[in-house]
Amino acid sequence: MSKLPGAGRPALTDLRLQQKALRVAGVWAPTGGKASLVYGYGAYSGLVVLSVVVFLASQLSAMLHFWGDILSVTTNACVTFTYTMSTFKFIVLLKMRPLTNKLIEELDRCMEMQLFVGVSIYVVWEVVPLLRVQSCSSTECRIQSGFPALVWYPFSFTETPLYQVVFAVVSTGLFYGCFISVSLDGAFCSLMIYVAGHLRFLNFMARNMCSGEQNGSRNRTPPGRHVTPATDPEEQMRSRLRECVRYHNDIERLIQRLSTLVGPIMLGQFLADMITVSVSAFVTTTLKADSGWLFKYGSYLSGIAEQMFLYCWFGDEILAESERLQVSVYSCDWTGGSPRFLRELRIFQCRTGRPLLLTASKFYTITRETFLLLINASYSYFALLNQLNSN
Repeated sequence: MSKLPGAGRPALTDLRLQQKALRVAGVWAPTGGKASLVYGYGAYSGLVVLSVVVFLASQLSAMLHFWGDILSVTTNACVTFTYTMSTFKFIVLLKMRPLTNKLIEELDRCMEMQLFVGVSIYVVWEVVPLLRVQSCSSTECRIQSGFPALVWYPFSFTETPLYQVVFAVVSTGLFYGCFISVSLDGAFCSLMIYVAGHLRFLNFMARNMCSGEQNGSRNRTPPGRHVTPATDPEEQMRSRLRECVRYHNDIERLIQRLSTLVGPIMLGQFLADMITVSVSAFVTTTLKADSGWLFKYGSYLSGIAEQMFLYCWFGDEILAESERLQVSVYSCDWTGGSPRFLRELRIFQCRTGRPLLLTASKFYTITRETFLLLINASYSYFALLNQLNSN
């Protein structure tokens, strides 16, 4: 909660879009209200998880049935990896809901682009089979091309009305798996954006702690803080320095909590994405898939790459803003400070020399360089598969 400049009412962070998206995904239970509403939402969450589990079971069943067809098996494996990670995200967020509530209290970003990309991929995977199935004249063709993802059941499911029922079941699981992944990714990226914004504001405070600019900008205080004005210039500078130190400590704790929340998810996400990109690219180029397969793979891989890129981009923003802190502290007009103030300033500058960064469970630092590292690793695995195949 923060105070609006010059106003007495609190300005709560607008998280309505993220909360609505997570609520549709079945992972954000409403607080308070009637017990029947809470129980009803619990039943809805159970149905969401059941639809994804049934979808994953159909993918595994199809993988076993079409084991000799490497293109089909690879498709199922990639989808299974992605949707297994969606279920993992679901479980992690439910388990760490109290920590998430602390992080989201001051969140003030939205995720329209993330939702648009996810919905676009879903629409592509829905529309393509509906168009291709019109030209199918055999049962095998309807199995291979008539559903959003390759599935198999031990009964005749390609004839009306079972075809429509199976198509609806597969589409439901596909939709909720996609929506869980997109909504959680959007929420996590929004948290990272907000943390970077806090660091940017701290840089502004550090640059001006020794100047007179803040005298005319006393309302520019960090969220939730109130600074008592001091009349002595020396005391004013020391007061601003103390406020910067407290703010830096709060941000450091916030980043530690965020790393605890997203670290395991990021590690699993990055590993799964590397395997998915390299294997799917190898199968598509080796078997010379037709235009329909290439279109689906292209939309799928673009979503995977966008997912990795956003995490790494916003993680790099946090690192870049934290690395600017030392320069911002040194850039203040410290030459007129007393020896006592200069000693305290040196201590704070030494403290800001340690960069604040997000990690994927200590294995990866989430930065733009990590994105290039992941892409290079995916290409290396792709080249290795090509070499093994040529031998």
